[in-house]
Amino acid sequence: MRVTVSFLLIACPLVIAAGCFGGGGIDAPPPGPSGSGATGGTGGSGGMGGAGGAGGGASSSSGSGSGGMGGGIPQNACPKVPNTPAMVELESSGTKFCIDSTEVTNAQYKAWLDTNPDPASATVQPLAECAFNMTFGSVTSPNEHPVANVDWCDAFAFCAAHQKRLCGAIGGGPTPYANDYDDPTISQWHNACTMGGTRAFPYGNEYASDACNGANMANGTVPVGSLATCKGGFDHIFDMSGNVWEWEDSCETQEGETDLCHRRGGGFTSGESDLDCSTASMSITRSNTDPRTGFRCCADLPAP
Repeated sequence: MRVTVSFLLIACPLVIAAGCFGGGGIDAPPPGPSGSGATGGTGGSGGMGGAGGAGGGASSSSGSGSGGMGGGIPQNACPKVPNTPAMVELESSGTKFCIDSTEVTNAQYKAWLDTNPDPASATVQPLAECAFNMTFGSVTSPNEHPVANVDWCDAFAFCAAHQKRLCGAIGGGPTPYANDYDDPTISQWHNACTMGGTRAFPYGNEYASDACNGANMANGTVPVGSLATCKGGFDHIFDMSGNVWEWEDSCETQEGETDLCHRRGGGFTSGESDLDCSTASMSITRSNTDPRTGFRCCADLPAP
């Protein structure tokens, strides 16, 4: 039985997404994932692959076309890593960090698996509490749906391998498990979802059953960023409510596979009580794999 904690919005200074309010309208689709095969361009629809119009050249770092509906993510200091989602730069009380604009996709995760990462390598999987994890799973359909059936250690290793980290505390380290995970001045994930503590849901303060991919849609997962209504907290961030639950670097203990770890945001089978920004699923073990659970990554930026 999953235990959830009802949301509590904690007042905090308004947090701004660096440059996010100058680029695209509310109906703009997200930029494409970073990858060596993305193309630029000066026109067209943009879309998840980042294809602009004719005449664009290949890009080795970002899948966003320069044209397209709504434009791309503004220039920022976030890591730009092929075969990962593009990142959005945020700031909380002077501390800057980055968060993936979408959940990690099947195609991106498959690209990593194709490099044959070794679960037994301390470089690939450095945490003692993940020593039990001797496989990173598999992907049968390398598409733009969010990757699922990954455990906490899989998610942690993927992020670490791409100059990022599993979203945790602002400023570094894990988010506290028992409390403060719903504090936008502490949790990177919660900060991004609530637009710095100003929203209950990523798109606003009132629940909208058709905004994101929850139980009311009941269609399984959808391609990441394909629902323009499921944008936010900040601009250029998508699917923080529904589609798949997202692992967070927030575990009760650091002992091994039976540690309880947080998942955030709800999934495609979730109802209103799990689709808000403050709820955390608290009864799932580090080793659990589930078709409703995936992840996105964050990154810390140095102090100015």
